Order: sequence, then C-alpha cells, then structure tokens
Amino acid sequence: MPAYDAVVEAQKQITDAKVKQGLGMVERAFINSLKSLDISPIDTLGEQFDPAFHNAIMTEEVNGVDSGTILEEIQRGFISPNGVLRCAIVKIAK
Repeated sequence: MPAYDAVVEAQKQITDAKVKQGLGMVERAFINSLKSLDISPIDTLGEQFDPAFHNAIMTEEVNGVDSGTILEEIQRGFISPNGVLRCAIVKIAK
C-alpha cells in the first residue's frame, strides 16, 4: 500500500501530462492487482461517513450537503472479504 500511496501522491505533484498519464496507468495496474487478490477500494466521495470504513480527519460546513457526507478522500482505504485492511481517510460535511 505505501507504493500505491506514493504513485497517487506523485500524480498530484506532477504537471507533465504524459508523466501523469503514465502514473495513472501504474495506479490502475495496482488496483487491478489488488482486485485479483479480492481487495477492493472503499467507496468514499458522496457516501455517508461510516466509522467502520472511514476515518474522518477534517470537517467542513457546506450548505445543502447533509452532515456526515464525505467531501474528499485524503487516502484511499481498502477492504477484503476478511474485513477492512485500511480505513479510508476522509473529510466530511458537518
């Protein structure tokens, strides 16, 4: 997971379109490899906060958005048939 996190963070820092495209390919390969092991990303954006799957580290008041709605994914979480491998770190509406 740290290698996956590094690729995602690099995508945020890179401005060159071709490099970003290449990093996107690497990220998709990571996700596909995890899926082959029956490991899936945890849904976040627009979902209702659930402490079993999400770790909220920030809140923001947003008009027209229900309290507890996930606004931003800070770090992707993962789940397997055996349970949560890593909670998603998120920002939620208050």
